[in-house]
Amino acid sequence: MNSYKKDWKRRGTSLFLASVMAFGTLLSFGTSAHGQEVSKEGAAAGTTLAATSPERARTSTEARQEWKEWMQQNTIALDSIQPETAKDTVVPAERFTDLEALKPLLQDKRIVYLGESSHGAAEYNSAKTRLIQYLHQELGFNVVAFETNLGNAASAYGSMTTREPIATMKDSIFRIWRVQENVPLFQYMKDTQKTNTPLALAGFDMQPQGQLISGEWMGDEKLAKRFQEAELELDKWQQSEDVDAYRQAKPKLLDVYKQVRQLLPKRAEALRSQYPDNPHIVKLTERALDNRIEVVDQYMEISIPSTSFLNGKSADYMTIIRSSEYRDRMMADNLIWLAANVYPNEKIIVWAHNGHIAKNYSKEMNSLPRRHMGELMQSTKFKDESYVIGLFMGGGANAHVAGGFSDVLPPMAHSVEEVMKSAGHPYTFVDMRYQSRVPGNTWMTQPNISYYDGVMPVSSIPLEQFDGMLLIDKVHSPDYLK
Repeated sequence: MNSYKKDWKRRGTSLFLASVMAFGTLLSFGTSAHGQEVSKEGAAAGTTLAATSPERARTSTEARQEWKEWMQQNTIALDSIQPETAKDTVVPAERFTDLEALKPLLQDKRIVYLGESSHGAAEYNSAKTRLIQYLHQELGFNVVAFETNLGNAASAYGSMTTREPIATMKDSIFRIWRVQENVPLFQYMKDTQKTNTPLALAGFDMQPQGQLISGEWMGDEKLAKRFQEAELELDKWQQSEDVDAYRQAKPKLLDVYKQVRQLLPKRAEALRSQYPDNPHIVKLTERALDNRIEVVDQYMEISIPSTSFLNGKSADYMTIIRSSEYRDRMMADNLIWLAANVYPNEKIIVWAHNGHIAKNYSKEMNSLPRRHMGELMQSTKFKDESYVIGLFMGGGANAHVAGGFSDVLPPMAHSVEEVMKSAGHPYTFVDMRYQSRVPGNTWMTQPNISYYDGVMPVSSIPLEQFDGMLLIDKVHSPDYLK
């Protein structure tokens, strides 16, 4: 567990910060007799925002009852969240009958975002895999883009057909998703490579996660060795708190990455031969190296000081803000680039945390605003061609990116989780984007609480953040691969 915590200490920055910022949210909340947090503003809104008649406004109890009745009549109950088994690489269409209600919402979209309120819920992985199978087979989505390093995903996909799915998974995505529950997804992707509509694997993150790509294609053993050493050194700097020492090492690192980048066009054919399954491997590797150069040149000096904060030492709070925003800006740039330059004619499924895909994250925390990837994407041409789905949990147990486990807290009154649980289904999907506004769904357009990681309350207006939401009533910790 100690090595796991060390490895993911930096990658848990956003969620760690969320817990700090959520403290400000809690200050505006009272406590009910049952120990649940209740929003004073939210309770007042329940009595004034929507009246059932001109004579009087609804009480909070009446509002919650109307929400419950509306949810029971207007949600989509999924039969299952378990991945389907393909027969000759195809899942029988009748296995997706319960998902057909999603077709009018998603069939004309270019990008569908699949979020998650935590990286540590096994059922999120299973549910997303089944949704991806449906989106790929029934609605023509042919790319899965993970919140994972662009270069690592590109090279892993480049040899997918000759390797076991678990090996591809381990080389392509962050450790938080290297779980038994995601093996069916990578098996499905491998199986589709035999068809006329292969499901491609991509990444859009810029955070280092080990060596970007093997160096055999370079045809220069000394440079390949220097590249490998630079990657190992960069990984060590991610754990460092000494920004001055990093500045001394930076020129040498930059020199290596720039040499590899300059060599790539001359060795493009060798790179294609080494990774034959990815037709875009040259273009993607160029982008990954450009990302790496920017990370070494700029991002690391912003990011390293935040390690002191994560280690419980004093640090400039704004350092965390700048590091977080810088990463999300680069992720948005990469996603736009993928959609416009690599897969201009394909529909894309995005796999990421709710906080990265939320449409208006800067208003979510009631504190210092940060514009994350999803909000940046709302200012692009893809805004109207996208549909953003947040995943939430109603109870159970959850694993944390920095290590450890905890029970999911009971839903708070007037919370997203409470409203969605009132539908009474194990797996509940609700569309918000295309609903007529009626008293029964006023919860969508007023401040509501939801949990990050099942324990950290955040406040937002649901419709401002997501187009639709999926609640899984009970979750468990993932089965992590060794």
